Amino acid sequence: MKSEKNPAGRRKNRSVLEKYNGSKLGWLHDVIFLVLAVAVIFCIFRFCIGFSLVGGDSMSPTLIDGDIVVFNRMNDDYRPGHIFP
Repeated sequence: MKSEKNPAGRRKNRSVLEKYNGSKLGWLHDVIFLVLAVAVIFCIFRFCIGFSLVGGDSMSPTLIDGDIVVFNRMNDDYRPGHIFP
């Protein structure tokens, strides 16, 4: 495909909107998407689920020192013995 040239022999200038196909601030959309994704992930881990590291041998033999436990933050009805492997 040949490029169009003007009489002076230079390439014909394309407009900014044509160059970016109408998305002049495409990087801004990516940044907004990234910020929203981080905010959603933060909210999920802050309000819905959590991780905890078992410290000590008080929960043995089911859990040992150093195990990672995933728990549901939305349910506060935990009682002794509620472990779901």
